[in-house]
Amino acid sequence: MGYRFRVRLQTDGQGQIGFLRRRSRTVVPVDQCPVLADGLNDILDRLGNSRRLLPTNGEISLALGDRGAVASVKGVLRGSLRDLLRETGLCGCDVQGEPLEVTPFCVSPSPG
Repeated sequence: MGYRFRVRLQTDGQGQIGFLRRRSRTVVPVDQCPVLADGLNDILDRLGNSRRLLPTNGEISLALGDRGAVASVKGVLRGSLRDLLRETGLCGCDVQGEPLEVTPFCVSPSPG
C-alpha cells in the first residue's frame, strides 16, 4: 500500500498517461505506481486501459481523501471519457473547470 494520496498525471497525443520525464515534456507511461494509495492505482489502471479516451496533451489530477477519490481533468476530451470517469468510482470530478456528475463513494478510502 502506497503513502501518496495525490497525483498529477500527464497525457499525450498517443493516448499515454503517466509522469513527465525529468526536464522534458515527454510522457513516461505508467500502469501502477508503488507509492500511490491502492484506490488511486485502481483508477490509474482503469484510465490506462482506456488510452484511446484520454485527453490529448492534457492533465489528470487525482486525490484520495476520507470520502473517496476526486479528479480534475484538463485537456480536450475524446470519445466517452466522461462516461468512463463517471464509472471509475470517483466521489467528485471536474472537467475543464466544470463539475461532472459522478456516482459517489465507490472507491474505498485507504485506512488512515
